[in-house]
Amino acid sequence: MGTTHHSLQRSTRTYLRPEHLAYAGFFVAMLLCGLALTLPFPYHFLPFAAVFGAIFVAGALRFPYFGLYLYLIIFFIDPNTVFKFMQSVAFPYEKLLALVVIASLFIYIAVIKKEFEIFRLDVAFFAMIVVTYLSILGAEDLQAAWEDWQKFLRMFLVYLLMVRIVKTEGQFKAVVMLFIISVGFLAVSSTIQYYRGEFEVRQGIQRLHSFGGGLIDPNTMATSLILGLPFMYYMARAHRNLLLKGFMLALMGSCMWAIILTGSRGGMVGAIVVLMILTYQSRHKALGFVVAAMVFAVVAVLAPDQYKDRFMSIFNVSASGEEDEFGAAESARGRINGFKLGFKFLLKNPITGVGIGNFGWHHHAEPGGDWTDAHNLIGKLVGELGFLGIAAFTFFITRFVQSIKYVKRTFFERGWQSDFLFYMAQAVLVGLIMLFVQGLFGHNLYRDNWYVYAAFIVIISKFVEQRLQAEKQRPEALVETTP
Repeated sequence: MGTTHHSLQRSTRTYLRPEHLAYAGFFVAMLLCGLALTLPFPYHFLPFAAVFGAIFVAGALRFPYFGLYLYLIIFFIDPNTVFKFMQSVAFPYEKLLALVVIASLFIYIAVIKKEFEIFRLDVAFFAMIVVTYLSILGAEDLQAAWEDWQKFLRMFLVYLLMVRIVKTEGQFKAVVMLFIISVGFLAVSSTIQYYRGEFEVRQGIQRLHSFGGGLIDPNTMATSLILGLPFMYYMARAHRNLLLKGFMLALMGSCMWAIILTGSRGGMVGAIVVLMILTYQSRHKALGFVVAAMVFAVVAVLAPDQYKDRFMSIFNVSASGEEDEFGAAESARGRINGFKLGFKFLLKNPITGVGIGNFGWHHHAEPGGDWTDAHNLIGKLVGELGFLGIAAFTFFITRFVQSIKYVKRTFFERGWQSDFLFYMAQAVLVGLIMLFVQGLFGHNLYRDNWYVYAAFIVIISKFVEQRLQAEKQRPEALVETTP
């Protein structure tokens, strides 16, 4: 006898769904943003910044590479140099954004992915962080030392994130292109501004400065342009696309002309040196040197007289101390004096130096001194960081060079064809050489390029190691599958 079961179906209607909460949250957010518009400038931006920050954190945790890339846009292209109104905003938006990005990406690495791989350059860079922190103990101007160390620490954190989040060659290529475009934008935008009549007059000539308010002085700007040239050149060599090659060559020409307009003698010398190095490393050296000579001849003809006279003043430094209208003698003495003062400050505190960011303070305390910095890499290093700094920076450069040699040696030993990774390693090598060359004219010890290039070579080494391991496993796989 069959049994019949009857059941009553209960209502499954849901009165509060996730989309309802999303709509409610969106409505409340828009209401608060609307009310915030009544607040005085710049506080009415805060609710929008909070909403953007929440979205950014969520996106960075889900897509860490895009979070890193968005931050690098601000890192490479400083909005303060582009938008004048940002200079009047007292809110530390860049520091806050850096904190949000670094915190969210570190959560991704340490908590979600749990990746704790240590690279060789990590240790060397960390040694620099420790030494610069210890140098604060001997600093007289604690505020300057603390601010400079915080900037240096930020660079270290950005380095750590770059080498761990960039996972593919395509992602790395996008980062390098962003760096190249930021340098090209600096050159093109500042040149346009120069021809609109916005420049500064210093040492008897018109000098181009950065777009958006002159926050980058001409000498520093010339160095930035020089350090971008190797990457533009090797990006062109790494690709067969004629449009890309033409774009890179156009950017190189823009950078060269902008360097002349800065009126920086160190920049002009650096541009000649980097072009000679690139020509020497080309496949057709003889033709390259002929082309380089023709370029120099054209530049010599087209450059305005004030810049040609400025460059020739390098050879007019009077041994008797007589000054010229371009300040060549004073400039040369300043760099020599910075070198000497560095060793003098070293004797004051041989272990940790006078403290990061404190060279100018001690220079001012000297008889007849002023607030100018070292204008010399060696003077800056020995004076501010002492023997610990010398050891740490030497360790950093040693590991840096070893990483470059590893990449080049692997390519040659394995017989690999020169590709994007190889050419970028070449660009890093030339960039490293030019940092030392420019260090003769400026105190570039804490310049971001040292440490951005370090991140680049670690990423390149990581990809080369992955390729090497894959190649070593391939014959084993073939043997196992052979009947």
